[in-house]
Amino acid sequence: MIRYLILFLFFSTSTFAKEGHLAPYWFVDSDEKSFREDNLDSIDSFLKDYVESHESLGLNNEKAFDNSSWKFSGFQTSLALGLSGKLGIYSWGGTKVLEVDWTRKEQQKALEENVISFNESTTEESIDSQVKFIVGTMVDSGKVKNENLLSQGLKKTMKDFHILGESLSQMSFSGWRPNKLRLEMGIKATGKIVFGPVVKVGGDVRLRLEWKSTGLKKRVTKTSNKELKTFFEDMGDILFSSLPRYEKKGLSLSRVEIGLGLSAKGKIAIAELGGYGVPSVFFKKSENYNKIVKSEGLKGDILIMSEGQEKSFGKNRMFKVKKRKVRKGLKKAFKFSYKFMEKFGSKVSSRSQWKIKKIKSQFKFSLGGSLGPVKIKGTPHLALYFN
Repeated sequence: MIRYLILFLFFSTSTFAKEGHLAPYWFVDSDEKSFREDNLDSIDSFLKDYVESHESLGLNNEKAFDNSSWKFSGFQTSLALGLSGKLGIYSWGGTKVLEVDWTRKEQQKALEENVISFNESTTEESIDSQVKFIVGTMVDSGKVKNENLLSQGLKKTMKDFHILGESLSQMSFSGWRPNKLRLEMGIKATGKIVFGPVVKVGGDVRLRLEWKSTGLKKRVTKTSNKELKTFFEDMGDILFSSLPRYEKKGLSLSRVEIGLGLSAKGKIAIAELGGYGVPSVFFKKSENYNKIVKSEGLKGDILIMSEGQEKSFGKNRMFKVKKRKVRKGLKKAFKFSYKFMEKFGSKVSSRSQWKIKKIKSQFKFSLGGSLGPVKIKGTPHLALYFN
């Protein structure tokens, strides 16, 4: 079996003679009728240098893999924004505003590891069996000492996550619909379960829980959460009215990811991605894309949650944002992402051995309700994926 190796490469900004800088337009509310600042010409030279540095990356060292079961199949590079809007190569620490996945032309898809999958067919018995297997493996390997702590924490987390997924399966949507849940978590040597930014890259065992709808209708005894259904319907209306209904050439918008937050009083909010115990919700465009959003559907507010990490758990700040303002911010976020892809793609030579597989762009709400590209010290609320 051929194994595929994906390298995560980090570069210093000193590698490039030029740097980019985004205009304030992208971070604040502005008059959309003014098109003087909505281009990305200010980062043109930077992107040219950036792409040219990857044209033949790793190809000169392929012989090193000839006698190995590994194959150099792809790599990921990332960009970050400074507090003043300066765009540079992400090296380490902080938050990425853009991730670019590169792949060789005509290659097989690599398998994901350490992913525990759920759907409508998952039972409590199968969850118990998975927990028993994971705990046994971790204890036998010596990576975890407290078997009971890990077993109790993992079982509760997985069952709560599955209940959330089952609630989702009882709802019906048109337009943009939530079709997948994801929760990043880690296991410490003590057996403690940790989430999001608390998970260390080297020290903890990382696990990803994913719940994805198969479309199977299952009779569930638990009733779906009314607050949850209302939130998903509101987000569906906002996405439908702010994102294009047609496909453009090249990479197209495939998914929208948001953090799903829950207040102490049971209120549902858009939360920071990767916050403490915060699952991600992925929205996908329905094939039956015939929803009509009336102006009344965009009246009122939607809740935004910030600082949802472990150190402030239970002390999250929540603020209301007008749905129309969220829609306006999403339109600008899509504009930024698509303009970036057009400009970025135009720099990739047709002679290059690499092609762009996926671009992920991340955005954050400000306390004033504006939605802009996330800066390096921020935590995003929303991500757009283009494939």
